[in-house]
Amino acid sequence: MRHAALSAPRFLLGRTFSDSWDSLKLEADVSPKTFSKLKKRGHEVTTIPAQSPLAGQAGIVWNELTGCNAQHDPRT
Repeated sequence: MRHAALSAPRFLLGRTFSDSWDSLKLEADVSPKTFSKLKKRGHEVTTIPAQSPLAGQAGIVWNELTGCNAQHDPRT
């Protein structure tokens, strides 16, 4: 379950180091229905590659008292 959360499609709002356009950037594996609904609501939506490092990196360390578990972000 934790790995699914890390690998789920993400979004980025605003500019990046290589793009000065303030748009809502969705990873390519976001559902077409979500993409369409956001455009209908007036968002300027663009696509970035699936699993893009632009959407940030995360990690999970879970210890519930010695049940140590770790997950890494597939984007890194």
